[in-house]
Amino acid sequence: MLLKHLSGTDCTIRVWDNVTYSEVARLPHSSVVVSAQWMDDDAGVLALCMDGALVRWTRPAGDSPPCAHDVWSWGRLLDPVAGAMPEDAPTALAYKGDRIAASFPKFGVRIWIMKQGKRDTQMRYCMKIDDI
Repeated sequence: MLLKHLSGTDCTIRVWDNVTYSEVARLPHSSVVVSAQWMDDDAGVLALCMDGALVRWTRPAGDSPPCAHDVWSWGRLLDPVAGAMPEDAPTALAYKGDRIAASFPKFGVRIWIMKQGKRDTQMRYCMKIDDI
Protein backbone atom coordinates (compact mmCIF):
# COMPACT_ATOMS: atom_id res chain seq x y z
CA MET A 1 0.00 0.00 0.00
CA LEU A 2 1.31 3.43 -0.93
CA LEU A 3 0.80 6.79 0.62
CA LYS A 4 0.84 9.84 -1.61
CA HIS A 5 2.35 12.91 -0.03
CA LEU A 6 1.79 16.32 -1.60
CA SER A 7 4.49 18.88 -1.14
CA GLY A 8 3.27 22.27 -2.30
CA THR A 9 6.28 24.32 -1.30
CA ASP A 10 8.61 22.58 -3.73
CA CYS A 11 6.09 22.04 -6.58
CA THR A 12 6.23 18.24 -6.45
CA ILE A 13 4.08 15.21 -5.83
CA ARG A 14 5.92 12.56 -3.88
CA VAL A 15 4.89 8.91 -3.83
CA TRP A 16 5.95 6.94 -0.77
CA ASP A 17 5.97 3.25 0.07
CA ASN A 18 4.36 3.18 3.50
CA VAL A 19 5.81 -0.24 4.31
CA THR A 20 9.49 0.66 3.76
CA TYR A 21 8.97 4.41 4.36
CA SER A 22 10.91 5.17 1.21
CA GLU A 23 10.17 7.62 -1.56
CA VAL A 24 9.47 5.81 -4.83
CA ALA A 25 8.75 8.83 -7.04
CA ARG A 26 9.15 12.59 -7.07
CA LEU A 27 7.03 14.18 -9.79
CA PRO A 28 8.02 17.82 -10.48
CA HIS A 29 5.67 20.61 -11.58
CA SER A 30 6.22 24.19 -12.73
CA SER A 31 3.58 25.46 -10.31
CA VAL A 32 2.44 24.65 -6.78
CA VAL A 33 0.31 21.48 -6.66
CA VAL A 34 -3.12 22.27 -5.19
CA SER A 35 -4.68 18.82 -5.33
CA ALA A 36 -3.88 15.34 -6.67
CA GLN A 37 -5.84 12.13 -7.18
CA TRP A 38 -4.80 8.56 -7.94
CA MET A 39 -6.22 7.36 -11.26
CA ASP A 40 -8.17 4.09 -11.51
CA ASP A 41 -6.12 0.96 -10.70
CA ASP A 42 -3.24 3.20 -9.57
CA ALA A 43 -2.35 3.71 -13.24
CA GLY A 44 -1.16 7.22 -12.52
CA VAL A 45 -1.81 10.51 -10.80
CA LEU A 46 -3.81 13.57 -11.83
CA ALA A 47 -2.52 16.88 -10.47
CA LEU A 48 -4.22 20.27 -10.41
CA CYS A 49 -1.72 23.11 -10.14
CA MET A 50 -2.14 26.61 -8.78
CA ASP A 51 -1.83 28.10 -12.29
CA GLY A 52 -4.89 26.06 -13.37
CA ALA A 53 -2.97 23.42 -15.33
CA LEU A 54 -4.18 19.82 -15.11
CA VAL A 55 -1.38 17.27 -15.45
CA ARG A 56 -1.45 13.49 -15.73
CA TRP A 57 1.45 11.31 -14.64
CA THR A 58 1.34 7.67 -15.76
CA ARG A 59 3.65 4.78 -15.09
CA PRO A 60 4.39 1.47 -16.84
CA ALA A 61 1.38 -0.82 -17.10
CA GLY A 62 1.33 -3.94 -14.98
CA ASP A 63 3.71 -2.51 -12.41
CA SER A 64 1.72 -2.58 -9.21
CA PRO A 65 2.37 -1.10 -6.76
CA PRO A 66 4.60 1.76 -8.00
CA CYS A 67 8.28 1.22 -7.29
CA ALA A 68 11.49 3.24 -7.41
CA HIS A 69 12.58 2.02 -10.86
CA ASP A 70 9.36 3.17 -12.58
CA VAL A 71 9.76 5.80 -15.28
CA TRP A 72 6.75 8.09 -15.05
CA SER A 73 5.39 9.82 -18.18
CA TRP A 74 4.03 13.35 -18.02
CA GLY A 75 1.24 14.90 -20.06
CA ARG A 76 -0.70 18.15 -19.76
CA LEU A 77 -4.46 17.66 -20.08
CA LEU A 78 -5.38 21.32 -19.61
CA ASP A 79 -3.23 24.42 -20.05
CA PRO A 80 -2.85 27.03 -17.32
CA VAL A 81 -5.64 29.59 -17.10
CA ALA A 82 -4.51 32.64 -19.09
CA GLY A 83 -4.45 35.88 -17.14
CA ALA A 84 -5.49 34.25 -13.88
CA MET A 85 -4.65 36.11 -10.70
CA PRO A 86 -3.44 34.33 -7.52
CA GLU A 87 -6.93 34.65 -6.00
CA ASP A 88 -8.31 32.74 -9.03
CA ALA A 89 -6.25 29.64 -8.19
CA PRO A 90 -8.17 26.35 -8.14
CA THR A 91 -8.92 24.85 -4.76
CA ALA A 92 -9.85 21.19 -5.33
CA LEU A 93 -9.79 18.31 -7.81
CA ALA A 94 -12.17 15.35 -8.05
CA TYR A 95 -11.79 12.35 -10.36
CA LYS A 96 -14.01 9.35 -11.08
CA GLY A 97 -13.67 7.19 -14.18
CA ASP A 98 -13.69 9.55 -17.16
CA ARG A 99 -14.95 12.62 -15.24
CA ILE A 100 -12.72 15.32 -13.81
CA ALA A 101 -13.97 18.29 -11.80
CA ALA A 102 -12.03 21.28 -10.54
CA SER A 103 -13.28 24.09 -8.33
CA PHE A 104 -12.24 27.70 -8.84
CA PRO A 105 -13.33 30.50 -6.45
CA LYS A 106 -13.99 32.89 -9.34
CA PHE A 107 -15.24 30.44 -12.00
CA GLY A 108 -17.19 27.87 -9.96
CA VAL A 109 -16.86 24.12 -10.56
CA ARG A 110 -15.88 22.98 -14.02
CA ILE A 111 -16.35 19.42 -15.21
CA TRP A 112 -14.62 17.67 -18.11
CA ILE A 113 -14.99 14.27 -19.75
CA MET A 114 -11.68 12.58 -20.52
CA LYS A 115 -11.67 10.48 -23.69
CA GLN A 116 -8.66 8.33 -24.52
CA GLY A 117 -7.85 8.40 -28.22
CA LYS A 118 -5.43 6.33 -30.27
CA ARG A 119 -2.69 8.93 -29.93
CA ASP A 120 -3.69 11.21 -27.09
CA THR A 121 -6.25 12.08 -24.47
CA GLN A 122 -8.91 14.64 -25.32
CA MET A 123 -10.64 16.73 -22.71
CA ARG A 124 -14.18 17.81 -23.52
CA TYR A 125 -15.54 20.61 -21.36
CA CYS A 126 -19.07 19.62 -20.44
CA MET A 127 -20.38 21.73 -17.59
CA LYS A 128 -19.91 24.70 -15.32
CA ILE A 129 -21.58 24.85 -11.94
CA ASP A 130 -21.54 28.23 -10.25
CA ASP A 131 -23.57 30.15 -7.71
CA ILE A 132 -23.59 27.17 -5.35
